[in-house]
Amino acid sequence: MRAGRSTALRAAAAVGVAAAALSLAGAAAGAPRSGAVGDPLDVPPPPDLPEVQPADVRSLGASYDPETGAIGVTLELHNPLSPWINRDVDMGFGPMGADGTCAAPAVPWDPLAAGPARPLVELDIYSDYQRGWWDFLATGNVRLGSYDIVAQGPGTLSDDRRTITFSIPATPALEGLDLRCVGPTVAFAVSGPARDDVASFVFDGFAPAPRPVAPPPERVAGPPQGPAAPSALPGATASMAPDRHPPRVRLSAARRSLGALRTGGLPVRVTSSEDAAVAARLTLPATTARRFGVPRIIGTAPTTMAAASRRAVTAVRLKPWARRLLAGRRVLRARLEVVVRDASGNTKVAARMVTFRR
Repeated sequence: MRAGRSTALRAAAAVGVAAAALSLAGAAAGAPRSGAVGDPLDVPPPPDLPEVQPADVRSLGASYDPETGAIGVTLELHNPLSPWINRDVDMGFGPMGADGTCAAPAVPWDPLAAGPARPLVELDIYSDYQRGWWDFLATGNVRLGSYDIVAQGPGTLSDDRRTITFSIPATPALEGLDLRCVGPTVAFAVSGPARDDVASFVFDGFAPAPRPVAPPPERVAGPPQGPAAPSALPGATASMAPDRHPPRVRLSAARRSLGALRTGGLPVRVTSSEDAAVAARLTLPATTARRFGVPRIIGTAPTTMAAASRRAVTAVRLKPWARRLLAGRRVLRARLEVVVRDASGNTKVAARMVTFRR
């Protein structure tokens, strides 16, 4: 009788310990999380502006609160932020994959391929100095599976001009996501062909445990095996072949002046042969982007759905820094790109060059 009672007590204690562990794990899953990674001094000055110190990342930190959906990013530079800087920092958040690596979307990124539960964060940084005044603007934009911005927050610069802090406020669309890491690559675009790539990192407390190595199975002698059975009868075909053909696309854009582009964007008309998701963007030629030291993507359109053989209309809106850049210009030649993706994931990219005049 005593032995049975002792066994029952031990079982009850084990159940209590397991319940406590599950409770702690649940609390940790919903608790705020953060992490950071360092990066060496490895970006040379722009070849056309050797006197300008490059915006070279020294460390990158990020935080996420699953209960509120708030995101924070801290960017520390090796050198004080120079004037005439206009840069983008693209970073992806995600869960840990089954293989123990970070499953965040890669950059340069495609929001349509990122998925609805893996946010992409784009940090826009602008610095200028004219007539004795510093001008600094920074904004953080968050996208979830489309070009639409679901959250936005400001960036602030420290007094020594070495640290930029971004605060994305509480956002319902970002609540409860299983985000445990940042990566696999964070690209900090700089003037010219050089860029700063920062390594992936895992939030504190979420590093995967090393998996045990199983011993090799013992080989047991047995009778010789006969030939394997065929996977399908000769001449048999699948009842429904998978769709591997991208949709056919027709693209047209309205003629716009530079002033109308800056204030109202560019209307775009797209016709797809299938039901599909449509996203659009406006990019600068590589030589133009290098000359001005800016990213190539100057405007995007929110993702819209196009019914088969029906015309869908969307509008590409310029980024704030692009509107400032184009003020006073007489001519702009850019590339309009439209990405169309059907229900099977087949993608078709249609593009054309467009010219805008004052």
